[in-house]
Amino acid sequence: LASAAALWLVIMYSFAILGHLYFPQDFPENECKSVSTCVVFVLNFGLRAGGGIGDILTGGGGETKGFGRFVFDISFFVVSTVVMANIVSGIIIDAFGESRERRQTVEEDTQARCFICSIDAARFDRADRKGGFAAHCKQRHNLKQYCLLMAVLKLRDERELTGTEDYVASQLQEGSADFIPLHMASLPSGEILSVTPGDD
Repeated sequence: LASAAALWLVIMYSFAILGHLYFPQDFPENECKSVSTCVVFVLNFGLRAGGGIGDILTGGGGETKGFGRFVFDISFFVVSTVVMANIVSGIIIDAFGESRERRQTVEEDTQARCFICSIDAARFDRADRKGGFAAHCKQRHNLKQYCLLMAVLKLRDERELTGTEDYVASQLQEGSADFIPLHMASLPSGEILSVTPGDD
């Protein structure tokens, strides 16, 4: 998007230079008496005018101003107003579309896998007919409880920690997530459900 916007500005600048060299008399109130004022005028009105800069210049009401002005007006309208505006709009729409697709993918993955152990929901539903995936996420791998645990460990005095809490706290200090049971979970029956990454 930034590169497209930069290209658009370069195009507008180029048309401002052409206007200053060949059609300064057509700009209202001597707005093109210098390159700087001409550039500002083209950037200001060229982006806002629905029909391009030609709508603002002398002859914008339909009067014939010669073949040169005709080419200038049409070129500005096609290149800037039509082509570049559609390119920028397309990039913005694509960016929003990609963002929506990523968000949808994350939501689908959250609903289909445990956030903690990353095991597929169908495995829990087959292994635990009563509670299934919903009970697992609520009772055993509750994300809120994991977050609460990490917050408590950061606030609690190290001398008050149990052996397990001390291990988790040390892992957090090292920036490690090895304490999280990835691809492993306990079932209500006491069995351990373990999967190999890529088998889901």
